Amino acid sequence: MSIATTEPDTLADVLWELGDIPPYRIIWKNLGTATEEDQLELCDRKLRVELVDGVLIHKGIPREVLSEVLASVAPGVETLADVLDRLGDIPPDRILWTPRPGTATEADQIRLVDGEPKRLVELIEGILVEKPMGQREGFVAASLLVFLMNYVKPRKLGVVGAPDTIMRLKPGQNRLPDVLFTAWANLPADDAHLQRVGGYAPDLAVEILSPSNTRREIETKRREYFAAGTKLVWELDPVARTVAVYTDPTTSTLLTAADTLDGGTVIPGFTLPLADLFDDPQLNPRQ
Repeated sequence: MSIATTEPDTLADVLWELGDIPPYRIIWKNLGTATEEDQLELCDRKLRVELVDGVLIHKGIPREVLSEVLASVAPGVETLADVLDRLGDIPPDRILWTPRPGTATEADQIRLVDGEPKRLVELIEGILVEKPMGQREGFVAASLLVFLMNYVKPRKLGVVGAPDTIMRLKPGQNRLPDVLFTAWANLPADDAHLQRVGGYAPDLAVEILSPSNTRREIETKRREYFAAGTKLVWELDPVARTVAVYTDPTTSTLLTAADTLDGGTVIPGFTLPLADLFDDPQLNPRQ
């Protein structure tokens, strides 16, 4: 069966075309490319599924018993809801449909990040996830970059990266910190910072929170950064005018606009009164 007439842009478009089918009813395997053979395989395992536009949709299993049923008749089978949960409850309108979720590569990510128009996408488990960054977040990132560059560059401390800097934290897991810093001494090779994708974790990773970020998404990113070797994470909320400073995945200090942010042992000597950042004329032209 086929219902689509034009190529959808995001997973949310696909769910809408399917009639707003909830993600827990959609089988993850071969999402968008499933065949009759895939359907027959699951039916042979006593799982009733329909095939619509390359998407497998199970029938008749209430959500409250779904895990139990799948474990019994189709162990190892995941639903789309399982994957979205693992990603940190990322909304479907931020997941690109082309290439099909689960099949995207680093080359696909580079093509979009370098493209025109540019699309900032992260690569997680073969899924391209659009990074939410509106004007407010972009201006805050630019202002913070200036403060960092003015301190780091004359002292030749290391490299500072912008939001389109792709960092490969591990194979198949490429993140785009809004701002990053890595000391020269911690680069794995002399030309590591000149490659299109950085195959190392930044010493400092900064995430500027956007309205479509979920709490669990940011927690997931934070864990990934530290697991890869990042030493310091700043989570900056431009609406609340706060910065949460993490030195490990769970330990943080919350700073307000009345406080001063510092680089700790990662950028020794760097300090930034947060009022200077949040009250930057670029962000507040009428002040």
